[in-house]
Amino acid sequence: MPEYILKTDNLIKRYGDFAALRGINVAIEEGTIVGLLGPNGAGKTTFIRIVNNILEPTDGQVFFYDEPLTRKHNKLIGYLPEERGLYPKISVGNQIVYFGMLKGLSRTEAKQKARQWLEKLNALDWWNKNVGDLSKGMQQKVQFVVSVVHQPRLLILDEPFTGFDPVNLQLIKGLIREINNNGTTIILSTHRMEQVEDLCSHIIFINKGKVLQQGEIKEVKRKWARPLVRLRVDKLFEDSDINVVKSTLGEDGSWEVFVEWNHSQVPELVETLINKGIKIYEVEPVEPSLEDIFVNLVKAKDEETVDSVGI
Repeated sequence: MPEYILKTDNLIKRYGDFAALRGINVAIEEGTIVGLLGPNGAGKTTFIRIVNNILEPTDGQVFFYDEPLTRKHNKLIGYLPEERGLYPKISVGNQIVYFGMLKGLSRTEAKQKARQWLEKLNALDWWNKNVGDLSKGMQQKVQFVVSVVHQPRLLILDEPFTGFDPVNLQLIKGLIREINNNGTTIILSTHRMEQVEDLCSHIIFINKGKVLQQGEIKEVKRKWARPLVRLRVDKLFEDSDINVVKSTLGEDGSWEVFVEWNHSQVPELVETLINKGIKIYEVEPVEPSLEDIFVNLVKAKDEETVDSVGI
């Protein structure tokens, strides 16, 4: 049986008459990277703040390794917020050491680990620079180090890639994988579903304060993905038995068309189109993206929590 680092039991958070969370039940397996996805206002930030003991739930409970979550667990959690929480007039080195000590490290340990992390990020020469004198991308690197310097058991990253150029983006992604391989469970909250596809093994979809779906990405795709086929053809076509999802005219005059079609029956699709006089240049089964699945889930279950396939 898997061990769960974090569970919630009917988690509810109200602000007056508004319910930001409406009965959240999740179970996050130790050692995974979990993508937390949802549109603006879905409840992601509220959920994250409750797990970080910044907010208290109106009802329900959070469990950390089967213990009720309390402030004693804060030293085991790392948090990179979407909005930076750094002091602009304090030097990078002193700031990282300070936050490391807040998480239980001795000054010597915090200083040693801070230097190690800055070296990994090619940023050791920033040690004596004030954070306010750094670019946004550099500040984000410092915020990242602050969140991981104490080697947390659970790391929560809220839009961690903001401000990074492509080179530093790949650097941070590599470090996230390294941290996870060393045993840290990671929750990645982002609007960028391609980043979740790249990094995560599991997913939690939240909308309007409810969990729409959670589970292994491959299982969620198996359960909810519509089978699509991409075609490049000489002209558009109509057929009541073929559901065209999207079509785009290319610069060469050909059409890229996505149709909803069973992958095992692609030969029948090709034969049907040829019989219609359609010239086919390319045909390719396509695995729908998490974004496609999420849009379909929201449409199908706007006010209803979908059964979990489990994390």
